[in-house]
Amino acid sequence: MTHINLGYSYAQSYRSDSRPFYNLENSDFEDMGIDRLHESAGSLSPFLDRMDSYHASRWTRQHGPALTLEGISWGNNTGFDYAIGVPFLFSYDRLDYQRAALDTVPTRREFYVAPYFNFGLSRRDGPKKKGLELKYSYTRSLPDLLQTLDYRDESTPLVVSSGNPDLKASARHNSSLRLFSENSENYGLASLSLYYNLYENLVRQSMVYDKASGIRTYRPQNTSGNWDAGMGFEYFFPTGKANRRISSFTDIRYANN
Repeated sequence: MTHINLGYSYAQSYRSDSRPFYNLENSDFEDMGIDRLHESAGSLSPFLDRMDSYHASRWTRQHGPALTLEGISWGNNTGFDYAIGVPFLFSYDRLDYQRAALDTVPTRREFYVAPYFNFGLSRRDGPKKKGLELKYSYTRSLPDLLQTLDYRDESTPLVVSSGNPDLKASARHNSSLRLFSENSENYGLASLSLYYNLYENLVRQSMVYDKASGIRTYRPQNTSGNWDAGMGFEYFFPTGKANRRISSFTDIRYANN
């Protein structure tokens, strides 16, 4: 039996952020308490540091149809089931950003497909069941538009942050294989799982340290060569006494970053 499903998803978000940054060093307001500074807000405008002050408004919208095929069949004590999904995603991002001379409204439109599939094969022999499950999924994520702007924030003198206009989209490939044997009569179970995940163009913060000044400069970068793999063994053993079992789980994982 096969089921064909067609759906449509829509998600939208809005976020606004503003930071006025004042440099009060060597001014009459330098030693004034926070409560009094708030009362004197109107007099602080000459001390506004426009290089480190900003206003940002972000709109994000993602929508699209998704086609899903699901099926299951049994014959001669052998079963096969599957689920295949093909979501089509349209994304729209808009950023309204002001910082000093930087006044920009970048927009981004992207279309991509994020497929996945699950396959299962099993065989029954009375209360015993053995089988395997194979899974794969692909996901994609876009960098924050703010990270793609060419700006420099020096509001904290020894920790400087900047953007990177060359950032690319990230992608993740997740795959796994599970072999199992179970007994519905005594609830025994033994399973072995293998998995491998590949990460492309992950966005990570690079840091450059200037020994002379002590300044650390952070900048987002795409990184490649990231993946992890592992295996897990799960075991449930009935003791012969009602409602009592011995269980164990062992997991081995290797990550390359």
